[in-house]
Amino acid sequence: MSSKTKFTVAGLLIVAAVVYLIVSSTGSTAHFFLTIEELRAMGEEAIGRNVTVSGAVLGDTIVYDSSAP
Repeated sequence: MSSKTKFTVAGLLIVAAVVYLIVSSTGSTAHFFLTIEELRAMGEEAIGRNVTVSGAVLGDTIVYDSSAP
C-alpha cells in the first residue's frame, strides 16, 4: 500500500470518529429553550429534561422570603 493511500485511510478514520462523537453526544446534551406556555403544554414529558425557560417576570408578582435559605 502506498503512503498516500495509508494517509487517506487514516484521515477518513479520524473524520469518521469525529463525526460519530458529535452525533452520539448531541442527543444526550440537547438543551431546550421554551416559553412558559410550551413548558406547560409538555406536561410530564418535561420532567428530567434540560430546559431553559424564557419569559418576563412581572415586578408585582415577586415574593421575597428572607427566612428561606
